[in-house]
Amino acid sequence: MSTSSEDGFLSNNERMMSPGIEPVSTMNSIKKDVYQEAMELTALLKRQGIGFKLLGGMAFKMICVSSSNGPFARTPVDIDMIIHRKDASAVSSLLKERGYSPRERFNALYGAKRLIFNDVDNGRRIDVFIDTFEMCHSFDFSSRIDREGVALSPADLLLTKLQIVQTSGRDYKDILSVLADFRVLNEDRDDVIDVNRISDICAEDWGIYRTVTDNLKKLLSILDTFSIETGMRGSIVSAIETLLSGIEDRKKSLQWKMRSRVGTRVRWYVLPEEDREVVQSSVNERKR
Repeated sequence: MSTSSEDGFLSNNERMMSPGIEPVSTMNSIKKDVYQEAMELTALLKRQGIGFKLLGGMAFKMICVSSSNGPFARTPVDIDMIIHRKDASAVSSLLKERGYSPRERFNALYGAKRLIFNDVDNGRRIDVFIDTFEMCHSFDFSSRIDREGVALSPADLLLTKLQIVQTSGRDYKDILSVLADFRVLNEDRDDVIDVNRISDICAEDWGIYRTVTDNLKKLLSILDTFSIETGMRGSIVSAIETLLSGIEDRKKSLQWKMRSRVGTRVRWYVLPEEDREVVQSSVNERKR
């Protein structure tokens, strides 16, 4: 007799025995609802023993109540994940079998670091980062992929948003949803924002430090543009101040000190160009 899988989804045997429920298959079975697709895709990756972590809007929705309800709520459009380099071929095969179309030119040029797969029918895509998350700044998340949970830790997710130079309204919503839902503590846990994790990274790289602290300070100045109840606002302000204090107090590396002398005379970030020449004209491309 079959039993349900540990991830909470029915096994194929159970589905075949249950009226109206089709067996799980990767072949041409992309779901129209992006949240349902993310849930099924993560279940497939788990069953194949592939290490991964979600990031982007879907990850925030997975771990933050405030990302679904209230002033910071938003609906994710795409699915983003990070995997190990050794699993890139297996993930590519799984996605193509499921019905995704690889963005051939982009993947040929940048496939060592990142792969993009289009869901043409639903006008969305999957971004697959390989070991390193590289946008305005670069973060090696290879040691974070095999931790518990389907999403990056709150601290790592914060970094993926605080590193953005041209921050959008949806980025601020994601940042604020984490700050509203998780405490800031000096603990390496996935149910809190680990201030040590963020401070350590900022203490090694002046460019990351500059962008992260600029964004945290900007958040303090725009909080009043959101309809936030007084108690939540106080918690968010306290969280931001704790992060800024932890970042400033951390002893900086020699490399950080040398780069700080140059300051803003030399640009300290990269502006990603992922949606220029690489976009397929057949897809209504949307940003995360």
